[in-house]
Amino acid sequence: MVTTSSISREERLAKVWQSLQTVEKFQQERVRFGVDRVNLHVEDVDGEWLENWGEDTDGNEREAIALQPWFEGQFPFDWQPKDILGESTPGLGSESGAIARTKILELEGNPEQPLAVTVTLQPRGENAVQIGVKLQPLWHDGNLPEYTKLVRSLPEGDLLDKAIADGRNRDLSLDFETTLAEPFTIEIVSDLGNVTLHFHA
Repeated sequence: MVTTSSISREERLAKVWQSLQTVEKFQQERVRFGVDRVNLHVEDVDGEWLENWGEDTDGNEREAIALQPWFEGQFPFDWQPKDILGESTPGLGSESGAIARTKILELEGNPEQPLAVTVTLQPRGENAVQIGVKLQPLWHDGNLPEYTKLVRSLPEGDLLDKAIADGRNRDLSLDFETTLAEPFTIEIVSDLGNVTLHFHA
């Protein structure tokens, strides 16, 4: 199978330019902050993360994912550019100024067929942001398992909205407008396993 790229020369140059700017920024931080620059990119460096490594017994994500740093080009290491899916996803992520990252999820009941969750942020004003959450199989030839749920709720557990797969769905999506000050939780619920992702500003 041959994959052709539809990325124009200008887009490739823009990506290279952005990469060079990022490298330059890291070099300037190294000069300015020395070894303390790790505190700019990693939360709780001096905390007990090493002592608590692997203590997540229920398989859920416990760390809250900060979204504000995404606008500054700082992402958790396990949230990759959405092009790792090998496709261009139309919609919210294709708008100018939108930021989209993808996390690969391996559910306990079926680790051979991982899922991908993509979160897209689009600024909508001073504090408002449009957020899109899309869940799909990592492999391109399949549907989500029947009764898979994509649920958005408040940290206290109050349900905000949800989407449910009927076995014929290639993906599930939630789109909503909120402020970065409002934390929320995304749950992927399936017969194969559950994952909870907590988000905040």
